[in-house]
Amino acid sequence: MNTPVIHAHDAAEDSSDETLRSVEIYTDSFGHHYGQRKPRAERREP
Repeated sequence: MNTPVIHAHDAAEDSSDETLRSVEIYTDSFGHHYGQRKPRAERREP
């Protein structure tokens, strides 16, 4: 079956994407991941 999968964002995904734009994700030398909010001036708009 070669039917393409169509994915449309719903309101929850859009809200999540907006929230994640304000967070910088880091990985330390042990492989642990953590997030830190970006200063407002560094946040990018969609």
